[in-house]
Amino acid sequence: MRAHPSDLVHAGELVDLDITGVAHPGRFVGRTDGLAVFVAGTDIGERVRVRITAVKRRYAEAELIEVLDASPNRVRQIWPEAEVTRDPGVRVGGADYGHLTLQRQRELKAIVLRESFERVGDLGEHAPVVPVQAIPGRPDGLHWRTRELLQVDAEGRIGAFAAHSHTVVPVSGLPLVAEDLVEALGALEAEIPAAGPLDVSRLRLTPSTQVRLARDEGGPNRVVVGDPRSTPAGRPVTRTAAGHRFEVAVDGFWQVHERAPEVLSAAVRAAVPAGRFRSALDLYGGVGLFAAVLAESIQRVETVEADRTASGLARRNLRDTEVRVSQGRVDRVLAQYSEQRARWATGGAAVLDPPRSGAGRGVLRQLAELRLGRIVYVACDPVALARDTRTLLGLGYEMGEVRALDLFPHSHHFEVVAIFDR
Repeated sequence: MRAHPSDLVHAGELVDLDITGVAHPGRFVGRTDGLAVFVAGTDIGERVRVRITAVKRRYAEAELIEVLDASPNRVRQIWPEAEVTRDPGVRVGGADYGHLTLQRQRELKAIVLRESFERVGDLGEHAPVVPVQAIPGRPDGLHWRTRELLQVDAEGRIGAFAAHSHTVVPVSGLPLVAEDLVEALGALEAEIPAAGPLDVSRLRLTPSTQVRLARDEGGPNRVVVGDPRSTPAGRPVTRTAAGHRFEVAVDGFWQVHERAPEVLSAAVRAAVPAGRFRSALDLYGGVGLFAAVLAESIQRVETVEADRTASGLARRNLRDTEVRVSQGRVDRVLAQYSEQRARWATGGAAVLDPPRSGAGRGVLRQLAELRLGRIVYVACDPVALARDTRTLLGLGYEMGEVRALDLFPHSHHFEVVAIFDR
């Protein structure tokens, strides 16, 4: 009997691979003995040496050991602690595309999106080809994160988790964190000079804790240090976007790129134009960002959010509008809609910004039963979007404009705004 490819590959084995594809999330694909091997930190066209870490029936996983033939798109990794020359066990995650030019990063993200629509969305050759757009910000793609969660190791050194691990790797810098937050971090120890880049390796904090950073436009930026299981986040921080002011929990959800709330609000405003819809639903609405935008031109807006803290803040943020705020799981709130409420929703619009797992068939079926004229889907995961696209097409919707936005430079993440019409 002929051996299965997975029987020919073993954990711990060193293998040389030609990288022929890219996959989600943030991995690349090569083959050995007919078996697909997934590995991060490389590029299509490279030849690399990897160590097999796990073997499954249909594929294997590996860690990058050495680049044998480098891509012309490869550059010096923006985060030194993520360089391929470091042992994989102490190679930080969070900048998994940081070894490539920004243009190449966007090309790879576009490939991932198209192949997600092709395969998971079952669109095949009809899958849209969507370029991933740069958004306003620094041309080098650095220092855009306005919220961050850092780790503190057993010796009190600030660090980040190694990729796919809970090992804390001490770091000397934070290239993706907004510079004003890095400065706030430096203020924890007065003897560290304020001028010049902060070498965070000089800080010593309470061992085995976490550091949470959050920009606060209403006061000093927030730095919360302590045991992650018991440290209270304290009062909310203030953020502004799209001409509105919002209170957000320090540990709550808010788009992390400093320009993302503005960019996404503009996309929603364009997708739900004034005068076209009389009602709108804002689902997975958080603290009310999209609801505030929708309420500018639509008479009846309802936002739904499961998190009790975020929902409470949404009520405060939207108190000067007519928006109705409902706290609860989206599927349960939609299930409570009476026939009367279904009538006012008919022909209306819905904006969805679901978690990474997507909205799912149940919620999408409930929306279809409301006969909503337009669904605007804000997605942070291309595979979940493709899966939900297949469901929406089966429920009688057609895909309209799709925009992909590079809101997470130097990582594999990106955001997509897709329009579906009945």
